Amino acid sequence: MRSREERRKSLGNLALRMSVAVCLTALVILIVGGYHELRYTYDTSVELAEEDAVAAIDASILSINLKLEQIEAAANSFDLSDERFLNPKECLEATKRFITEYPAVNTASVMYAPGFCPDSSDCYIVGAAHYNDSDSLILVNGFKGIDYIHGDDNWINSGERDTVWWSQPFYSSFNSDIAYISYSKPLRIPNKDVIYGVFNASTTLTDIEKMMVKLKPDPLCDISVTGRNGMYICRRDTASIAKNGDYLSVTRPFPRLGGEITCTFPYKIITQYIKEGVRHVLITHIIMLIALIAAIILSVHFIAQPFMRRQKEEAEKNATMEADLSIASQMQQCMLPRELPNQASLDIYAKLIPSKYVGGDIYNYSIKQNKLFFCIGDVCGKGVPAAFFMAGLGSEYSVLKEILDDPSKIIKKINDDVAVNNDQCMFCTVFVGVLDLENGYLDYCNAGHNLPIRNSAKNGVDWLSGTDDGVLGVNMNAEFHTKRIKFEKGDSLLLYTDGVTEAVNTKNEEFGNDATLAVFKECTGMSAKDSIDYILQKVDKHTGDAPQSDDITMLCVRYL
Repeated sequence: MRSREERRKSLGNLALRMSVAVCLTALVILIVGGYHELRYTYDTSVELAEEDAVAAIDASILSINLKLEQIEAAANSFDLSDERFLNPKECLEATKRFITEYPAVNTASVMYAPGFCPDSSDCYIVGAAHYNDSDSLILVNGFKGIDYIHGDDNWINSGERDTVWWSQPFYSSFNSDIAYISYSKPLRIPNKDVIYGVFNASTTLTDIEKMMVKLKPDPLCDISVTGRNGMYICRRDTASIAKNGDYLSVTRPFPRLGGEITCTFPYKIITQYIKEGVRHVLITHIIMLIALIAAIILSVHFIAQPFMRRQKEEAEKNATMEADLSIASQMQQCMLPRELPNQASLDIYAKLIPSKYVGGDIYNYSIKQNKLFFCIGDVCGKGVPAAFFMAGLGSEYSVLKEILDDPSKIIKKINDDVAVNNDQCMFCTVFVGVLDLENGYLDYCNAGHNLPIRNSAKNGVDWLSGTDDGVLGVNMNAEFHTKRIKFEKGDSLLLYTDGVTEAVNTKNEEFGNDATLAVFKECTGMSAKDSIDYILQKVDKHTGDAPQSDDITMLCVRYL
């Protein structure tokens, strides 16, 4: 047999090996977790960047479309059948009026087909334009030249298009420093299917570029727009992109202009977010690792074994106690009535919800000689002592109701028996009633209990007056009294304990007597069971997350 010293040394070596194993395991967890955290941070950052880019593209498309739709609406609403357009000299007044009425349009012009104007074999152009940086109106009486007609948008020369069209970017003779795109519509000679020119409503690319700058998800990002054949409508900032290094690029089609819109997101931004996230994760993991290792070493050497032993002992004790209390709770429930009386003139229901396994509330009801004997009681206190006290009271009531019909005599007998042997000075409140099911007369005695609530078709909902009697179990010489009232068909009576009225919420606010009275009034026409269930729902809604502080018991009687 090994000596005590050898056993102690063996346990010390075991603890040391366990500590080393824990440290190595924690280090592996840190490395693996750090890698996965880095991977997750990187993937998340890229996804967020792509989402930001797509959102910027969608916003850009929406903004550009709104701008272009304004120009299209202006051109479509303008009367292009005006005969002044046929005369280049009178056309200037029409374009002037158009550019004045529609400020969203930067330039309006008419481009006549070659040879249409008597003094020109080339294209002849008449137009009006707003300068981009002022409100001044620039008028052009007319000029010749093919330079204005751009690429595949030369309808007149090609003769292939006779519908509306958005042009490729071009520079106008109005202002050679500013690029435009035009929404163009063919002009036809009245009553003839002959295109003699094109009406152009234009906007500057400067306006579109300004919109793109505002919609960037980050100052380092870049948004570009291309038209047909890849021509830039909003040019990329290639110098800035090259300066920022590698980038993430997201492209979406732009059907209206026949091109694409692209958002460039530099990886410099993404890696910056990744570095911040990784730094935070590493610091957090290292601190957690150090704390975990220290806690495990301490627990292995000084805490774990004694604690686990005590925890096991306490768990066994608690399990035994829980089993005993569960049996006690079942026994207490067995003392309550199980079956409802089968009487055509009666609807009765009761419910008891203890705040612990066992409680100090009780109720009882039974039929004898076509009379309903019922009671409800509440012991001062909770738990096992209150349950034992109430068990004795309930047993004596069950015997006395078989030999006595007067509620005050039943309570008097119970009080005298309880008070004489009440060394613990416990007391309880009790209400005993006897309802004659033939004539509706109710005899009752209230020994300090909460006033019941009566719902009468004749008098409405109100408190049932008490009998001015004290609580049960304090004075063996106390006197108790019986009152009688007449129940009408359809009347109902609610008995309850203070667990209902004193139910508190997280703000320590009680449910209250007034709320109980009001809720029972809402139960008019409901069955006894539905009434109690409805009241419990209201109490639960009031208390919310607050724990149940007292036993809750209710008994409802309806005279039919």
